[in-house]
Amino acid sequence: MSESPTLTNLFLEEPLMLSLALLGVAIVLGFVARQRNRPRLLVGAGIALVLAGGVWVLATAVTTDRDRVMQHTRDLVFATAPLDTDVLDTLIDPNATLRGPDGSIWLEHDPFRLALALAVRQWGVETQAVRKMQAGVDDRGNAATRFEARTTFSQGTGLPVRTVWQLQWRQDPAGNWRVIDIQWLEFQDREPSEGMWR
Repeated sequence: MSESPTLTNLFLEEPLMLSLALLGVAIVLGFVARQRNRPRLLVGAGIALVLAGGVWVLATAVTTDRDRVMQHTRDLVFATAPLDTDVLDTLIDPNATLRGPDGSIWLEHDPFRLALALAVRQWGVETQAVRKMQAGVDDRGNAATRFEARTTFSQGTGLPVRTVWQLQWRQDPAGNWRVIDIQWLEFQDREPSEGMWR
């Protein structure tokens, strides 16, 4: 899922480096213009400064599909503490499956939803945190997110439990993104086993 930066990525999704580079150019040009008494360089510094601000404004004004999928991933994770079935129904396709690390199907949609509700109730999910998220979106309406979740439970030691997940998303004709596949990749730096949530 690792990708090289694209123009969309640089301008709209992660503009900090580009904005800082343009700001650096503006500062250097301004400094050189004053040291060497070259007013034309001040114009270049001003243009670089305006471009830095423009990149930042553009990035905050535009939401890309990658941004949407990443936010939906966070929403989905946070919908388990406390359990919010409305959010789950909105974001998970009725034909979605839960898969193990090897790709084998562990649960279809309805048994998965039941197992999730029972696990949340049994273990008392208190908090969730999403870390190290990666996302990729193609031009055919498919996306994937991979992330680490840190979960604390009311039952147990109170220390966060680390899991790694990968979600496959598909965009429907109305433009809504829904999860079609959930893959559980790691549990505390090991492979999870089917049924361990019971």
